[in-house]
Amino acid sequence: MNKKFWSGVFCLALLVAVGFTNGGEKAWFDIENCAMCKNFAAQEGLMDNVDWETHKISNGMLTVTKIASGYEEKFQKAAMAMQATATELQSGEQMHLCGFCTSYGELMMAGVSSDTIESEIGVIQLVTSNDKAVVKKIHEHAQHTIDAYEVWLAERGS
Repeated sequence: MNKKFWSGVFCLALLVAVGFTNGGEKAWFDIENCAMCKNFAAQEGLMDNVDWETHKISNGMLTVTKIASGYEEKFQKAAMAMQATATELQSGEQMHLCGFCTSYGELMMAGVSSDTIESEIGVIQLVTSNDKAVVKKIHEHAQHTIDAYEVWLAERGS
């Protein structure tokens, strides 16, 4: 897979879960209802064999997606399906998106820089900006993701 491919589907790397909600707001992760997340969940066993780390850095965030051995093909299939969904969204089709996907899309529209590195363990993504206001949005997105993922891990007993 090339960097352009991974950049286009990076939303996949953090999409986990069970409709986590916070005080009645839109679910941050919503595997059952989000048009993007459904693609990831469709690959049997994948969600239990991918781990994510999100870190705030000075000018954005770093995300590490660790894919268990033997699940790389399922990860790629999910990524390709998500790219097709992204293309439909870009053409103007209206779809339900979870809070994560909505926020991530807003970051992309704000003009962030996105660098993707494939490694032996999976995919590493840097999302950065030189604009302080955009960095603040990236940090808010990252912190919300960190918090929601922590809750999800606790709920599944990890």
